[in-house]
Amino acid sequence: DNVKSRWSTVIKRPTKLPELFSGYKASRALVFEVLERVGLPYQSLMLEGASLSHWTEYDLHRLVATFLQVRFPVLLALNKADMEASPDHIRRVRAAMPHEPAVAVSAASERWLCTQRRAGVLEYEDAASSLSVLPTCQDAGLSRQAAELERRVLQRYGSTGALLALSTAVAMRPPRVTFPVGDME
Repeated sequence: DNVKSRWSTVIKRPTKLPELFSGYKASRALVFEVLERVGLPYQSLMLEGASLSHWTEYDLHRLVATFLQVRFPVLLALNKADMEASPDHIRRVRAAMPHEPAVAVSAASERWLCTQRRAGVLEYEDAASSLSVLPTCQDAGLSRQAAELERRVLQRYGSTGALLALSTAVAMRPPRVTFPVGDME
């Protein structure tokens, strides 16, 4: 609605188009990237007689949708991957949203594995596809639980997905690292 409500101004002065996205804390470079993706390089807006009067509502919608996708990317972290019904549910979600990145995750499994690793009863490396119960562990229940987790999650999905989800989310929109300095001396 924000872009649509100001569209008449943009039609008159196409160079104003990038300014419509300034309230979303988007850099000019990001806005220019979005314009490129929708086939409207910023340089073309600068040309004498540049016009957007031929743009349809669909074109405008595509511009806004592309901006939102680039500025605020979404990763579907499909949690509860350790549940028995999860493979069917994950398949349904991925089929319904084929263009959205998705990662099967079992946060509870990751937490349990890290807790048991800290307790010294099993070996597990972050994002690993296997685990080992240490020979010093005499708890048969824990061994059964570890084997079940390995079967339901690690073998099925390759890992708990926790690290992959975090890494993917950060890669989709890398953080802007800043180093505030109060005194340069």
